[in-house]
Amino acid sequence: MIISDDYSTYVINRATPKVSKIVNLLPQKHFLHRWVNHSINFVDPLDATIHTNTIERMWQDLRPGIRSKKHLYHIYEYINEFMFYRYFEDRERFERIIELLRRDFFNV
Repeated sequence: MIISDDYSTYVINRATPKVSKIVNLLPQKHFLHRWVNHSINFVDPLDATIHTNTIERMWQDLRPGIRSKKHLYHIYEYINEFMFYRYFEDRERFERIIELLRRDFFNV
């Protein structure tokens, strides 16, 4: 499922009912696209799982670090590091680093 706001880049707002532009662009058409009209509410009143809060919060955390990078390579490097720290707890990080070192440098 793809969740977005109903900005005209993602949704044909003039159609009734509104139509997704995203699903039509994807090679596999079995995706669902749901959206929220932020001028009315930020969470769908009929389905509380349809909102953009999670991605908006992640973007808020990620954006300052991206802005400080000068070259595209450093932006990718920063995003990888950001995601690594975001998804692995302290203990898991150490174990994951050891696993990557074994695999990439020692072929174990």
